[in-house]
Amino acid sequence: MTKANAEILEKIYDAIGGLVSEMDDPFDHFYKGGTEKMRKDFEKVLSDECGITFVDPVYSTVQDKSGTWNIVDQTGNVVLSGMKSKEEAEETLNDVLNFKEWA
Repeated sequence: MTKANAEILEKIYDAIGGLVSEMDDPFDHFYKGGTEKMRKDFEKVLSDECGITFVDPVYSTVQDKSGTWNIVDQTGNVVLSGMKSKEEAEETLNDVLNFKEWA
C-alpha cells in the first residue's frame, strides 16, 4: 500500500470517528456487530496493512497563554478549552473520564 493511500484511509477512519461522536450507533444496521465492531475491524486493517498504531487517549490539563485552562490529549491537541481555573479543568476532566455510560 502506498503512503498516500494509507493517509487517505487514516483520514476516513478519523471522519468515521467524528460521525460516531455525533450519533449513537450510526452503523448498527449496516455492519454486523454495529459501529464499535466496524471501528475495531477498521483499526485492525489499518494496523495490519498500513502500520498505523492505535493508542488509548491520555488527557491532561494545561494553561494557555491567555490564562485559561484547556484539556489536551497526549499529542497536545486541545480537546476542550476555556476553563477559568485549573480546578475547573481537572473537575471537568474527572467528570468526563468517570462518566460510566461511555464505558
